[in-house]
Amino acid sequence: MMNYLTHHSATMLRCLIASVSFAIFASFLAASLSAKTVYISQSGAGSANGTSSANAYALTWLNTAGNWGTGVGQINPGDTITLEGAITSPITIAASGTAGHVTTLLFDTGAYMSRPYWVNGLTAYDGWDNVGNIKQGAIMAGNLSYFTIDGGTNGFIECADNGQTKTTQWDCAGIFIQSPQYVTIQNLLIKNLYTRTTNQTTPTMLAWELAVMPLMFRVLIVRHQLSTAV
Repeated sequence: MMNYLTHHSATMLRCLIASVSFAIFASFLAASLSAKTVYISQSGAGSANGTSSANAYALTWLNTAGNWGTGVGQINPGDTITLEGAITSPITIAASGTAGHVTTLLFDTGAYMSRPYWVNGLTAYDGWDNVGNIKQGAIMAGNLSYFTIDGGTNGFIECADNGQTKTTQWDCAGIFIQSPQYVTIQNLLIKNLYTRTTNQTTPTMLAWELAVMPLMFRVLIVRHQLSTAV
C-alpha cells in the first residue's frame, strides 16, 4: 500500500511539473509569436500597412496615440518599430513596454532623423519652461518604461542647419524623455544640434543630445555617441 501511494504521489508530482512547464512554455511561445515588427517611413510606402520596408506606415500613423496599445493592429508591448530612410518630423512615443516585453524603436540600416532644427519651444530661445524643463525633441516620450531606442548599424539624429552661422539658431534636443524607467539607448549617434565657429556666449543656446526629466531614474546608455559640434 505504501509503495502504491509513493508511486501515485510521484506520478502526480511529475504531471504537475509537466503541466506547469507546459504553461510557462505556452506563455513564452504566445508572447514570442505575438511580438511583431512594424515598419515606418516618413511618408509611407506601397500599401502602407507596416508589414515590411516596402509597405511602411507613414510617420503620422506612428504619432497617432490610438495606434499604441494592446489590441490587434496596434503597437503592443514587445513589438519592434523599425524606421526606414530619412525621418524629417519628430517622433512621439505614446506607450511603454512591460517587464519582459520591451518595446524597441530601431533605426534600420541607412535610417536617420534630420531637419534644419528640431523645435524645442515656442521661440528660438524657449527651450525651457518656467520650471526649468526641456519641452520637446526629435524623439519625445513621457513616463516611458521598458523601452529601447536602438540606432542599429548607422542611425543618427542631427540638426542640418542650426548654429551660429547657420540659417537658424534654436535650442534643440535629440531625445527628450520624462520620468523614464528601464529605458535603454544604444548604437545611436546624435550630432550637430548646434554648431559654432567661435566661442559664442550670447544668446545662450542649449543643445541637449539626451534630455531626461527629472535627472534621475533608470536610463542605460550603451554604445551611444554624442557629437554636438562646437
